[in-house]
Amino acid sequence: MIAAFQLGVEPQRVTITDRNQQTVVTVPASATRSIQWERRGEMSSNASVELTVPAELGGSLEPWFHRVCVWRGEDLVWRGPVIRSEVTGAKVLLDAVDPSIWLYKRAVAQTRSFLAQDLSIIAAQLVRDTMADNDPDRLAEHMMVAPTGITTSLEVTAGTRYVADELADLADLGLRWQVCAGVLIIGPVADDVEHDQPLGDRDFTAALTVIKDGEATVTDAIVQGNSATGRATVPSELGKLVSIIRADSADTVTACTRRALETVNRYGRTPRTLELPQSARLTGQAPIPLPMLVPGVRVPVYTERQGLAVSALMRIESVSVVSDGTAEAIVPVLKEAPVPIDPIVLAEMVPPPAPTQIIPVQGESSTTRKKTCLWIKFLFFSWKVCW
Repeated sequence: MIAAFQLGVEPQRVTITDRNQQTVVTVPASATRSIQWERRGEMSSNASVELTVPAELGGSLEPWFHRVCVWRGEDLVWRGPVIRSEVTGAKVLLDAVDPSIWLYKRAVAQTRSFLAQDLSIIAAQLVRDTMADNDPDRLAEHMMVAPTGITTSLEVTAGTRYVADELADLADLGLRWQVCAGVLIIGPVADDVEHDQPLGDRDFTAALTVIKDGEATVTDAIVQGNSATGRATVPSELGKLVSIIRADSADTVTACTRRALETVNRYGRTPRTLELPQSARLTGQAPIPLPMLVPGVRVPVYTERQGLAVSALMRIESVSVVSDGTAEAIVPVLKEAPVPIDPIVLAEMVPPPAPTQIIPVQGESSTTRKKTCLWIKFLFFSWKVCW
């Protein structure tokens, strides 16, 4: 395994840029005290860096105007605007958030009605609208979009809600989104990726902690949408554990039923989460490169010490990285991967629509609806962002 893909050994460095993407300072390893950054799904990720720089430079760094860029070797791995700074002499502590923070600070820009649109298409349009007149981190320009296969209808009114609130509602229906290296990814891009080499006990510096949270168990899910309801159950010796879920963005039986199926697929048996104890991490010999450690990616995990099934398929929920500039500690959080929904099962569960009565109107001409299929081609983990 070459060093660039080996965990724990690749040096990390920090550059600070301004709002115009101009580099203000490249911090040498000798002036880097600590670097912490993360990858998270369906929410913003954070970074924190502690540096030693001239006091006048540290005092000139401003929240929202300057950006923290974290590099691993020659690869940009994290980028986002500074939110908070602390300067004590030559010691500077910067807290930053990835560019999706703008979606928590921007209201819906245009009033729109979406009719039976894919969740990803709706989310992408909301982002484009709100960032159209001011997009300092090029969030919309570099956005990657992949369809979810889930449709809904939605009405949004300009100036009434934050864009992040709308995305949260769409996430309740199954939308996946995250930011990697400053790039907004909308849709299940990472969820379609499965790593082919399992992680075993020797790939972690300490025994895994297995958490079984019975509070999350659901064997009977009822999803109440805006104008429809869906329900799904799973036979279980655990008993009938009902969860009533409100999903205001769901307006069809199909959307509600799919959400219910996803719930019982994921929580029909007590879900297991794998966490590393404090100070533990992946070893340098772990057979997985950092670019593959992205929320949504599925990884087979093998352990003999925690009562976990052999080669249980786990889903990466989050990744935290800590570095002093020369060595790095990488800590993933893994949850049992949900069972994919069978489209045939979904079709069987959704009742057929009521017959539609067609009333001919005199003089009305027949029309042909043209369906345009947009195929989004992308090569995951190999995009390059040029600032």
